[in-house]
Amino acid sequence: MFTLLGRRALLILGLLLACAGTATFSQSTVGGPTRTGGPSTIGGGGTAAIAVVNSVANHLGSSGGTTSSANMTGANLCILGVSAFGPITSVSSSPANTWVLDKTTNDAGAFFTYLYRVYAPSVNSAMTFTVSAAGSTFVSAAAVCFNSTIGSTLDQSNSAFTNSAASLQPGSITPGHASEVVIAVTDTGNGTSLSMSGGYTAFGSIAGDGATYEGIQAGYLIQTTATATNPTTSWTTAGPASAVIGSYQ
Repeated sequence: MFTLLGRRALLILGLLLACAGTATFSQSTVGGPTRTGGPSTIGGGGTAAIAVVNSVANHLGSSGGTTSSANMTGANLCILGVSAFGPITSVSSSPANTWVLDKTTNDAGAFFTYLYRVYAPSVNSAMTFTVSAAGSTFVSAAAVCFNSTIGSTLDQSNSAFTNSAASLQPGSITPGHASEVVIAVTDTGNGTSLSMSGGYTAFGSIAGDGATYEGIQAGYLIQTTATATNPTTSWTTAGPASAVIGSYQ
């Protein structure tokens, strides 16, 4: 009996040692642990996979106006890009939110580009975005919302303008962390046949009509590795333009 029990004990011990020998544990750290199939921690804060909920873009007329509605349910970061011949006075949304102006530039007091953000916004299935402005401002707007826990702060930004060109870069930025969202917006004036390089996905591409609204080209880039980025927006018919870029962490 003792021999049988001893053999069983040795067998169980051997199986336990074998299992312990084949178990593998790994942890990738970028300012904190990274877990596959779960939240990824970058810079000490948790971030989930980044995905677009929805987007909407419209020309709003000479005195601003309101975009078409879009289902933004589930979003926790919304970005609004605006192009306008003259300065705008405010932006808002329905449901109501408090919008933060992250970047703006212009060409000698005209051809304005704006980049606004709201983190943890109130959203619904028919969300709209409103830009208010004085007359003869010629506004276009593009909004995109994401369902990621990033975006509470602006990380890097840059801007540029030109008196006359058929393409423009906002200036290079290098996000401080992996897995940031980069947004680029260009006021293309009266330009047509708009495009943006650098791997950006357009969430707004509206050619200016030269009378009642500015052109706008807006795109986003979701980076998995932090690398320098400086997209080129191109269009036909050279003219004044301005551009902004920002990354969100």
